[in-house]
Amino acid sequence: EIDGVFHLAGLIKDKMISKMTKQDIEDVIKPKVEGCNILHQVTLQMKLRFFVTFSSISALVGNPSQANYAAANCYLDRFCYQRRKLGLPGLSVNVGAVGGTGMIQNDYILAKSMMSNGFSFIHYHQLFENISKELFNSHRISKRCHLSLWVFKGN
Repeated sequence: EIDGVFHLAGLIKDKMISKMTKQDIEDVIKPKVEGCNILHQVTLQMKLRFFVTFSSISALVGNPSQANYAAANCYLDRFCYQRRKLGLPGLSVNVGAVGGTGMIQNDYILAKSMMSNGFSFIHYHQLFENISKELFNSHRISKRCHLSLWVFKGN
């Protein structure tokens, strides 16, 4: 038996929407959407304490050339909302730029673009510390759907 699920799958293929192919959209949506659905189905009969999906700030504010990625993350946000309506745990974490690991680690152009638009980075250690505090030190987890960590900055 397990206490909960963390769904962190993701892929980016940045392009202007007018240049995106059907394959570009499917490639980005599939890991998040299908992964979430599979985890939901596999754990549906389990008494989970938490079901956490890692969404993105792009679902809230959008990023240039990331319509496919924003759509995939909006799905995760809404999916967790629907889980909550069913009385199941569901937390969608709208993560911003994560330093030290992740998709942006080796994408200098994306990192520069985000910083020029006022976004700062959260180090992955701080990200997981914040999530840990929220999940394990709070009885409110069952009443929440979103936890937007993009506003947190390291100490």
